Amino acid sequence: MKLAIDIGRIEELTRQSEDENRRFRSLLERCNLTTEEIDAIVHRHLREVSEQIECRECGNCCKVFRPQLAPQDIVRLAGHLGIPKEEFSAEYIVEYEAGKGLFFKCVPCPFLRDNACTVYPGRPDVRAGPMSAAHIPLSTRRASYRI
Repeated sequence: MKLAIDIGRIEELTRQSEDENRRFRSLLERCNLTTEEIDAIVHRHLREVSEQIECRECGNCCKVFRPQLAPQDIVRLAGHLGIPKEEFSAEYIVEYEAGKGLFFKCVPCPFLRDNACTVYPGRPDVRAGPMSAAHIPLSTRRASYRI
């Protein structure tokens, strides 16, 4: 099965799967697995799926997610743009609950143009999408959807 990359089609499939997804979440809530065990299962499947995705093909991750940025990402991006990290942070970064994460202020990513990353050589190590954030626990990653 070919993965859908058209954002409209993905939204349509999401709506069609609402009941199935609700039942699955309910099943997860009733199972005797810890968050870490569920994360491990999800990350295993995530690795399998991510191998099928060409990061720069559609730009969807950068259109709909906020990456959790590390301090070194901010230093690298600021350096790439030739501005001080303080200026970069004031312009582009928001902190989610003190100490719980740094994120871009807006969605889509402020550096996405025509589905392409305008700061590709200096881009965050975490990247924007869930496919490359597999090392971040689900409980932390959820913050990127709520900001």
